[in-house]
Amino acid sequence: MSRQPYIKEYATSLTLAERCMPSEANLTFIKTAYGGLDFVCGGGSVVFRAVQPDGEMVAVKCYRDVSQRRCEVYRALQHLDTGGYVTPTRFHAGGLTLLWEGGAERVDVAVTPWLEGLTLDRKVAELRAAGDEQGLRQLLDELESMAVWLLAQPWAHGDLKPDNIIATPHGLRLIDCDAAYVPGVATPRSEQGTEGYRHPRRDVECDNAHIDDFALAVLCLGVRALILDPERKVESVFPWREGMWHRENEQWKELLRLSEQTGDARARRLCELLTCEWVEIEGLAHTLTRRRKIRSGATAFCRDGRWGVLNPDGEVAEPALWDDIIQKDGRTWGVMTDQLSEID
Repeated sequence: MSRQPYIKEYATSLTLAERCMPSEANLTFIKTAYGGLDFVCGGGSVVFRAVQPDGEMVAVKCYRDVSQRRCEVYRALQHLDTGGYVTPTRFHAGGLTLLWEGGAERVDVAVTPWLEGLTLDRKVAELRAAGDEQGLRQLLDELESMAVWLLAQPWAHGDLKPDNIIATPHGLRLIDCDAAYVPGVATPRSEQGTEGYRHPRRDVECDNAHIDDFALAVLCLGVRALILDPERKVESVFPWREGMWHRENEQWKELLRLSEQTGDARARRLCELLTCEWVEIEGLAHTLTRRRKIRSGATAFCRDGRWGVLNPDGEVAEPALWDDIIQKDGRTWGVMTDQLSEID
């Protein structure tokens, strides 16, 4: 579509759903106290709230055009394991006839369950305002677990940022998969992610399962930094500033100093990995691996110049994050910049 549609044109077309959106004609759209349809907008689309006949609340996302690639992506995602992180989507290519004065045109529509919750940055801000450090650490655990799972998948979200991660009562959920990389989708992409959450070398030609690596490292380090420094403002890490990946950047240096001063080996390693020159950040999944109980007979191991701990069965008890590992009298310490931290 050459012109940007008006909100009222979407609303008018949706109120005539039987005619303009027959595939979802049984939806009842929620109205505000002022009588208009309840909606939010952004990113070249408008999302309206509606209710299905079974009472379930849904989000109806209306685009401004028809996209072959978008259609292929959502069709392919239906056949992939999304780990419960991506809500089921009913995608209708050209499913809405958008009416305006003197014309009409078809646009894409996606219908998903309505998610009750807050975007990642708003959830972080809420927990910090309440002084809930335990809640913040639990959120970080969920984020890092999701990151490790995503890094092992053959597909990628393509536009990871706080706005596209919703903290719900049932855990983290991903929304807006329009820019996803999915194996087998042949139509070229036009999206390259959001500034501040994409690797400096990423462009539209970069289309593989590693396009989320940089964003995942940024998000995990950002939340971790806010835990390490309770006085730090959320805006200081969301969004990540362009150029912060460079070792000469003062803000990057400050985050590195913070990680070393607090003895957080994982934060330090994330700082190092963010300077990777390639879109694929090798070692990121290992770095984010959750710590396990160290069992009798565990041994130290080295990877990429850092030390960790392996249990007798080969399970990683502590990722390779430390300058050295010291084991004595049944206790284990990690060494970082001459500081000792006992590893549980």
